[in-house]
Amino acid sequence: MAQIYKVYINDKEIIFADSENIVNEDDKTEKLVNPPEAEIKKIIADFNSNENLRRLFLIAADPQSLFRSFRKDYKMVKAAGGFVRDKDRRILMIFRRGKWDLPKGKIDGDERRKHAALREVREETGLKNLLLVRRIDRTYHVYTEKNDQILKKTYWYEMAAIDVAPLVPQADEDITDIRWFEPDEIDDVYPNTYTLIKRILEQFK
Repeated sequence: MAQIYKVYINDKEIIFADSENIVNEDDKTEKLVNPPEAEIKKIIADFNSNENLRRLFLIAADPQSLFRSFRKDYKMVKAAGGFVRDKDRRILMIFRRGKWDLPKGKIDGDERRKHAALREVREETGLKNLLLVRRIDRTYHVYTEKNDQILKKTYWYEMAAIDVAPLVPQADEDITDIRWFEPDEIDDVYPNTYTLIKRILEQFK
């Protein structure tokens, strides 16, 4: 099984992988094969400072080792979230802090990942009757919180809304709108969402 770690820093994407077969090269992509672990921090800093690049592929026989070298400078936080559709295949999205997003949140203590995903979707949207279908992805993204550099690891699950209850934005999580989008409307969301969320949505096109 291929080993892949996807990390998002703002609108940039870093992929640690053990095969070059996944690389889609274009003028905004950089690929490095067998980069020295001792230089990972500098390599990523140089990539982040290059405004012309959006994706960085780091290919190695042991991408897990490379990824460990990268993550040692961050505080790890674990979260879970949901990609929710209703019986008409509409897609549920929340509007938070000026961006369209998918519902997600931190895992509490020893809470199971799938239970955390269901709880967070229910809390953030008001939906109660949800069916968990399958886990679809695992992503990482970087942000700063109280001067700490955070690496958030999120487990994503596909879910089905059994009935469409009234949607209730969780105000204390800065959610100001919730909406069901038709599949052919999703492209309209892309200019105002995160690269990470685009990658999740693209799996269902």
